[in-house]
Amino acid sequence: MSFWNLLGGLFRSVALNILWTLLSSSFGKILESATELAQVVTSELAADNVLSNEEKRKEAAARIKARLVAEGVEVRDFIVNLAIELAVGGLKTASEDIARSI
Repeated sequence: MSFWNLLGGLFRSVALNILWTLLSSSFGKILESATELAQVVTSELAADNVLSNEEKRKEAAARIKARLVAEGVEVRDFIVNLAIELAVGGLKTASEDIARSI
């Protein structure tokens, strides 16, 4: 392996690490905001006995995306869906903990 190939490989490695750090921190902040909103929205919708679970999921996704867009955050559907899943999982865990303590 020549010196230039070694130097090029090192440069690519450093550049990819820097890029990954930037992307992951941005992704993390967006996911954190989406998850905080999802916790509020899913808690609100959990009490609704009229909507089916699928309708609740669609309504939650629409509300979360609308609020994030209003805040100037461009968000992909998969991030919103992940945030909803995390929030629902948190609600189920909290509900199970309460049931065990009774």
